[in-house]
This record gives sequence, C-alpha cells and structure tokens, in this order.
Amino acid sequence: MAAALTKAQGQRGIQKARRALDLLDPRSESPRESITRAIIVEAGIPAPTPQVKIFDRFGRFIARGDLVHEEARVVVEYDGFHHLTLQGQRKDAHRRGKFGLEVWLIVVIGPADVHRPCELVVMVSRALASRGAL
Repeated sequence: MAAALTKAQGQRGIQKARRALDLLDPRSESPRESITRAIIVEAGIPAPTPQVKIFDRFGRFIARGDLVHEEARVVVEYDGFHHLTLQGQRKDAHRRGKFGLEVWLIVVIGPADVHRPCELVVMVSRALASRGAL
C-alpha cells in the first residue's frame, strides 16, 4: 500500500490515505476492531496494543484482549454480532469474569458505538482516567 500511495503523489485524498496507512496494525483481527483503534488514536488517546495475551497472577492464560492498555489494565473489546448468540454471551461472560478477578477493566464496544465515535472516546477515556492513565 505504501508503494501505491507513493505513486499516487498529488492525487485527491492521498494525505488521508497516508494517515490511514499509519493507523493500520497487522495484529488487528477485524475491520471494526481496526476502526475502533483508529478512533481512539485519532482522539489523542495513547494507542492500545492489539491482540495481547493476558495471564492471571499464576501465569495461566486468560484470553487475548482485542485492544489493550497493559499498564492501566484496561481492555477494549469489540463485540460484533456473533457475540449476541447464547453461546457467545456465555463464553464472553466467563472470559470477562476471569479478567475481573485479575482487576482488568473492560470497555465493551459494539457495532453502534463505531458510529458514535465521541461516545466511544468518552468510554475509553473514562476507563483510562479511572486507572490514572490519562
């Protein structure tokens, strides 16, 4: 993509495309997760790390967090529609219970939140501020 953007010098929208390229992270696992991360970064909030393996105090694997601020122990989870099934909800509840026992704060983002970026930013900012990270 970088090479294509270099060749497109001077074309309409090229600066936005370069900025978007800077926001990409190959560790992201879904387009909406990438959009969520871009909204967070564009708001001036420190960039979360995608797909971080999280362990309990005994070193046992809990889960991978979608977007993680490790020092603040804040996980931003993007829940798409597949999380709405009964099985998905049970799995999420079990997993989030493990996060909670290890004192991780979880911010759950859904499809509608991506269309309300100001509210998304407020939720993430408040979570980080509650941990002294902003």
